[in-house]
Amino acid sequence: MDQEAGLFRVRKEDMGGLIEIGNYPFDQMVRYTIGRPSKKSPKETILTKDFYYSLTEGIMPGATVSFDTKREDIYKQLGKPDEEFGWKGANYLRYGDYAYSVAFPFSDDYDGIYTVFREIPPSSDIAGIDIIRAWGAPDEESYGEDPSRGIQILTYYKYGVDVYMKGPDTDSLVTGIELWNVDR
Repeated sequence: MDQEAGLFRVRKEDMGGLIEIGNYPFDQMVRYTIGRPSKKSPKETILTKDFYYSLTEGIMPGATVSFDTKREDIYKQLGKPDEEFGWKGANYLRYGDYAYSVAFPFSDDYDGIYTVFREIPPSSDIAGIDIIRAWGAPDEESYGEDPSRGIQILTYYKYGVDVYMKGPDTDSLVTGIELWNVDR
């Protein structure tokens, strides 16, 4: 590169922090860690270039299993789910903050994972507008099945991602991110 390096003054409290250089969206950013990385909050993690690029590759960061994992292998690897529930025509297996959607047992349907849903705790303080600033404009903004509940969804079709917010606008907090198996 023919660009001159910038000078950054680093204090002890900056150690483990990030320096991101460039312009949003993330495809034009360069990221550096100062010293050794520290344990990051969900906001620091989700609004990073690494998280965004993982989603574009069909990987939900932090998820234990991937789309090529068969339904029976989920049980073998993770054991009994914390909760099992039906939603949007699939059977969801919840393990902590992650839920994997699969076909209902004993169906002749696809045997892999349809989607991976990651719950985002309110304490993360991530609003829809933060996602838009970091990832760029969504392909679509819509409301869930019951618009009176005020659940807004930002959809990025190219990457197979839905971002769920609890509220009527992009200033509302993000409650979850769902990655679809676009090859399915």
